Amino acid sequence: MLSYLYVLKAGPFKERNRMSATTLKLKGMSCAACANSVERTIRQVPGVNHVQVNFAAAQASVDYDESETTLESIQNAIAHAGYESIKRE
Repeated sequence: MLSYLYVLKAGPFKERNRMSATTLKLKGMSCAACANSVERTIRQVPGVNHVQVNFAAAQASVDYDESETTLESIQNAIAHAGYESIKRE
C-alpha cells in the first residue's frame, strides 16, 4: 500500500535518459581559458551529463539527456557566452 501511495504523490511519469551524443565545431576561442569558459558554460545547461572541449581541435564533445535539454539550448548557451558552434555531421 505504501508503494501505491508513493506513486500517486510522485506525479506523472516523465521519460528520462534519452541520451544523445554530439560533437560541435567551435569558433571564437583564442586560448585555453576560452575553452575552459565554453566547457563551464555547456556544463551548466540542465541535462548535460558530460562535456569535453578540445581547444586545439576547436570542438566540444557533449553527452546530454534529450528529455531535459536540446541541442539548440546548448548552442544558445554557447552563443550567449560569445562563441559560435556548428554541429559536426
